Parts: sequence; C-alpha cells; structure tokens
Amino acid sequence: MQVGLRAVCPIRRGDSRAFTLIELLIVIAILGILMAVGLTGIQFYRSKAYEITLRHDIESFAKAQEVYRAENNAYLGAVGDFLEGGPPRSGSLDAAGLAFSPSAGVRIEIVSGDGQHPDDGDPFKVRFSHPQVKKRFVYNFFTQRTTEEGI
Repeated sequence: MQVGLRAVCPIRRGDSRAFTLIELLIVIAILGILMAVGLTGIQFYRSKAYEITLRHDIESFAKAQEVYRAENNAYLGAVGDFLEGGPPRSGSLDAAGLAFSPSAGVRIEIVSGDGQHPDDGDPFKVRFSHPQVKKRFVYNFFTQRTTEEGI
C-alpha cells in the first residue's frame, strides 16, 4: 500500500509540488526567531569585546602614568582633564608625555585628585568609559585597584 501526497498533506490538491502559504509563513517565522536569537548573542559578545578593550586601556594608562610619575614625581593631569581615543584624538589631557593613546571610543576622565600633588588630599582617580559598554571603571592610583560603576 502506497501513501500518496494527499494522505500526508490534505491541503494539497492534485499533483501540485508548490509550497502552501502556511508552510512559507512557518519557515519565515522560524528564520525570524533564529535571527533574533543570533543578533542578541552578537550584541552580548560585542559589548564584552569593548569591555576587554576598556580594561586593556586601563592597564596601559596606569602603567604609562606610573612611568611618568617615576620620571617627574607627579601624575599627568588634574580634575576635569579628559582624553578620548579615536580619529581624531581629543581632550584637555596632554598625553604626548605619557606615550599612551586610548583606543577608539574610549574616554578617560580624571575625577579626583591633583596629578601635580598626588599625595595631598584626595587620591588620584581616573574614570574610563566607552559608549558601547554599560559600565564605567574607576582606577584609583593610591590603591591601584579598579572599581565598576553602573550607568
């Protein structure tokens, strides 16, 4: 006994080999769900990649500042100074003496302390941010630790 196409799919008529509208809609819906899941995963990993870049810039900036302090007995910058990476690099912090350039999109802002007198009063702290990362990081030069801030 042979099972024909009509027994499997009663909507089809005759010997038609075309897809029905319902079959096409189901395939489109499944593809849409797969794309939504895939894009969510891509956004997550993209944000993580920017966060890794931000953490790398924190380490590089801290090392550059420590070298600068060893040579000049002071950190470079004061509260309100900032530096943004990317073409073109911008900001009020003169990073030429640091031998450091932030990655594109990374903003470095001095939020506490005075680089010329790092041992007086407030500790020297610098905030790092990127528009694609939902966290900001603050590096404290006194404790040499990084803390996270939510946005």
